[in-house]
Amino acid sequence: MEPDPVTVVRASSIKGQLRFWWRAIRGWKARGDLQKLRDLEEKYFGSVGEEGRQGPSPVVLRVIPRSEPKPKEAWETRTKPTEIAPGYLSFPLQPQRGGVPSGKVILNVKFALEIQLRPPKGLSLEELKREVHAALWAWETFGGVGARTRRGFGAVVRLRTDGSYAQRTAEQVQDQIKEKLRQYVEDTQWPAGVPHLTPNSPVAVVQESWKKVAEQYRRFRQSRGSGGRGKSLWPEPKTIRMLRKNPTKTGKFPRGQLGLPIIFHFKEKEDEVYNSILKPKSKEYDRLASPLIFRPIAEEMTVVAVLQGSREVPGGVQLEFNMDQTSVDVEVQLDKGEAAKIRVLNGQTDVVQAAFDHLTRRHRGGKGGYRR
Repeated sequence: MEPDPVTVVRASSIKGQLRFWWRAIRGWKARGDLQKLRDLEEKYFGSVGEEGRQGPSPVVLRVIPRSEPKPKEAWETRTKPTEIAPGYLSFPLQPQRGGVPSGKVILNVKFALEIQLRPPKGLSLEELKREVHAALWAWETFGGVGARTRRGFGAVVRLRTDGSYAQRTAEQVQDQIKEKLRQYVEDTQWPAGVPHLTPNSPVAVVQESWKKVAEQYRRFRQSRGSGGRGKSLWPEPKTIRMLRKNPTKTGKFPRGQLGLPIIFHFKEKEDEVYNSILKPKSKEYDRLASPLIFRPIAEEMTVVAVLQGSREVPGGVQLEFNMDQTSVDVEVQLDKGEAAKIRVLNGQTDVVQAAFDHLTRRHRGGKGGYRR
């Protein structure tokens, strides 16, 4: 996996991010109508120019490089990540058997973003400014550039004209985020299936570095008994063994709520028969993005948020075994009784909310962290 060494940040990629984040905080303007949402999005950001459609975007972006990017290997060996990024998050960049080297992360990326607004007839400049400002703020706060932005990669921060960062406390950032959400979100009705944020969405700013929050997330996802060395506290390993022996039974895979696909790899050679992948059943979807977002706001400050919207996987979920590609239908949702058996969830049936609580609970009302 190699980043583009020439065009590190593409205007088209930023445009895609702005469209997503516009839907996430301004999609309420469609009043629940998916077609109206599409029409509004095309009005502000353009379309491919089908007959009767908006056509070219009234928002023109230009990326101007301001630094010399430095690609660095993310992993030293298959088992040793570098200090660039948390190994648990950068696992797709691990060196592979057969001599495939580590993927790279690009450091020292600075750029200027030039935005030109060219509203067509019937669209005022002030209206277009308002929508673009909203999308730009949400992207700067929750998004990024490149891959795995929901886990903090490619996070962006705006610099002052003198090249410095705005100095803010966690409390100030928290208050500003809530105020902006109140400013940009005027309703809570979104079209079905559209991820979004409202002033009441779970959003917290913690006074911890991105790497420390990533480690907390790893502990949540890999919770084990006996000081972290015992059996998994999650039901998936046991359920996989059961389904391999008897595929007619039903199984629950709650961590699927945190995004798909999930690869299950058993370390022992005699257990290779259980190696499998949890993925959407429908061929129309190859993945399901996680509703949970965490990304750095500053060196020792991380924002954690949950995108709201339907948690249902269209078409359902299946577990496919690597050895013979046989598959079995499974579920990711839990009832209260099932959740009560998974200690790390603290009785919470919503795994995404439980993860949010795990990453922020030490900071609620305590020193250096805030949630209101």
